[in-house]
Amino acid sequence: MIKKILVISLAFIMSSCGFHFPAKENIINTTIVADTNNEFATQIEEVFADYIGEKARYLIIKIGNENKTKRAISYNSNGDVKQYIFSFKVAVKVFDDNDKLLLDKDLTASTYNYLTDFIQANRLQEKQIYIDLRNQVIENFLITIKYLSEN
Repeated sequence: MIKKILVISLAFIMSSCGFHFPAKENIINTTIVADTNNEFATQIEEVFADYIGEKARYLIIKIGNENKTKRAISYNSNGDVKQYIFSFKVAVKVFDDNDKLLLDKDLTASTYNYLTDFIQANRLQEKQIYIDLRNQVIENFLITIKYLSEN
């Protein structure tokens, strides 16, 4: 009887201080195939470096080249461009360890933005826009990979 009370009180104390048994974690071991200067592939490799384990699900990820586009969508009365749409696109194929195709998709993100009259500021702004779009695509890709690894 005392043992049961001790076990119940110990479980109560441990759960109240934030201790929980670990949930089922899907560990993914990947091989990334891409060009050496592909920033998207570099960021994906860094993310998956944390997920390597002995009982990992093995995936081969083939990443195409990044495609960045900037298109004018509005002009002022002088004919100068005032607003652009920025797009980021990368083709991704995911295979399992039996070379079965799990995903063949063009991952995309886009945004609208106004640019200033200062050339240097515009370059920095464009660079940051593409970094943000790449991060958005990576975030969506990781959600997709998590879903694939569960199935």
